Amino acid sequence: MKRVGPVRHVKIVANGFRATGLLLGLLSLILLFMFGGSLFLAAHQQSPPPSHPLDIHIYGIVGLLQNGAIGLGQGLNFLAALGLWLGVLVAVVSLLFLLFALFLFLVGRGVAARTGWARIAAALLAVLVLLVCGSVLFNLTREAATIVGLCMLTALYSLWVLGWRYRDA
Repeated sequence: MKRVGPVRHVKIVANGFRATGLLLGLLSLILLFMFGGSLFLAAHQQSPPPSHPLDIHIYGIVGLLQNGAIGLGQGLNFLAALGLWLGVLVAVVSLLFLLFALFLFLVGRGVAARTGWARIAAALLAVLVLLVCGSVLFNLTREAATIVGLCMLTALYSLWVLGWRYRDA
């Protein structure tokens, strides 16, 4: 006699991993294209040639204003370089999240195909979610703790399906 219950629970967990991978991958891809496109455009812009400070004794107040504008421009160039560096950092982090999303999707496909590596990886990810959520649970407001509690219940359900209840399915 064929059991129907375990297959349904395994499909739920597999679809959960796949949906999480797809959602995280889509958001990471959008972020990567936004920041990558901005960085591509910013990298191909030419900066204006540097101007030299004027002698205050010759040009007076105009030289003073010119020198102040040069100093302000150099400060703004520093902030622009800092923003460019942060943009590169965000693009690299979004690429890492995209790779993690691909891993989640592949784990979901592996769980659906009942491969051993995917069950182990899914169980380790569920334990990781439990550890992270458990460490931040008591430092949150009631509303945020509810969401974290739901994440913990989802991880516990995944462990129940993958580890104990349906290990032979």
